[in-house]
Amino acid sequence: MENDEDRKYPPECVDRLLEEINKLEGEDPPQSKHAEENNSNRNRHRPLPTRQELRKLLDVALAASQQPEEGVFPRFSLAYVAQDGLVQKRYDVCPFAKAEALTARNVAKLAPSCDRRRTYLGVSTSPEIKDLRIWGLIHQREGHFDTESEGGMSSWVRDPFLLVRVQSAGVLLVNHGGPMLLAYVRGKDYWRLPPAALHAVLRDIAGLEWQAAKAISDLADRMVEMGKGGTLVVTDPGLEIPSELLDLTYRFGFSGQVLKAAVDEDVKGAHRYNLIPPLRAALDFVADLSKVDGVVHLTSDLGVVGFGGKVMRDLPPGARLTKEDLSKPGVIENASIEDYKGMRHRSAVQFCANQDGRALAIVVSQDGDVTLVGRRDDGTVHKIGPFALGIGAAM
Repeated sequence: MENDEDRKYPPECVDRLLEEINKLEGEDPPQSKHAEENNSNRNRHRPLPTRQELRKLLDVALAASQQPEEGVFPRFSLAYVAQDGLVQKRYDVCPFAKAEALTARNVAKLAPSCDRRRTYLGVSTSPEIKDLRIWGLIHQREGHFDTESEGGMSSWVRDPFLLVRVQSAGVLLVNHGGPMLLAYVRGKDYWRLPPAALHAVLRDIAGLEWQAAKAISDLADRMVEMGKGGTLVVTDPGLEIPSELLDLTYRFGFSGQVLKAAVDEDVKGAHRYNLIPPLRAALDFVADLSKVDGVVHLTSDLGVVGFGGKVMRDLPPGARLTKEDLSKPGVIENASIEDYKGMRHRSAVQFCANQDGRALAIVVSQDGDVTLVGRRDDGTVHKIGPFALGIGAAM
């Protein structure tokens, strides 16, 4: 988004969004013996908004996302479904005694009461009032206890109805019937984002083992969810990184195995009877380390070396830098240090340029975008991204 001419606003997305929703829907043919029942259930459990209603949902969600309460920008989910359209065994329904007007102010005030991953603001019209109202809270009884931060920035949710999720100020994710149809990211629209793009790049381009790539991708996911930002650096196991390059304020006495052990247990399926699987707890543990200023150092076999690290060396003279935008697959361009905005990104390229052997850095910015930096075999430092919230094609 170089200038205002490139910026798109939510009302400009409405027509295409309705087209994408209609692609998923389709009434059963009249000759089907279950047509009447199926069509009735479809309209009840995942109703289609009108163009005007969809526009208002997006407008209100965007405006509310930019209204901080006590210095914190609200994060929430709006569910377009009537109270009687919910499957009662899956949701706890808490209607208000009096419905509230759907305004940005009301949504911002109510947002702190909701974990947007599993508690939503229910929005619909009524026979008496044709304008959209917030009729109450919807709590997903099953919850989200897998390793994905589902309902946060995941590209898939379990809810059948239209869901407008606010990840951060100016960032809207729209799902209907499960898949994410639109990611609106601060004036840029992304359609049908593929899931786990960062995971695939870590595996196929950076060369990490499948389980390690998945765990590190999920770890970046957690860091985006926290909204603070941070940096992970990844090197080969057993390789000492000199403090003259990376000075770790908090180095563990031996490489911590909490993440590796949890991944191994997850692969064996030993977690299935736990309310919260060990892998989720381990990911949260390591993500919390990134809240301390400085980088978190991991090894490619998921050992946790330490945290609070500072990169001590500048970019060496003659270092070759390249960059790649995943919206242009295979197109590699020359880069300069000016392409790395901010201290975290510059530290990432400085680390990779000075580190022998495997050198990867995953930078999560405070606004939720994710950038991957790595050192190639020929010494070139290559940048991929930033990913839009780490979930799809690069911006």
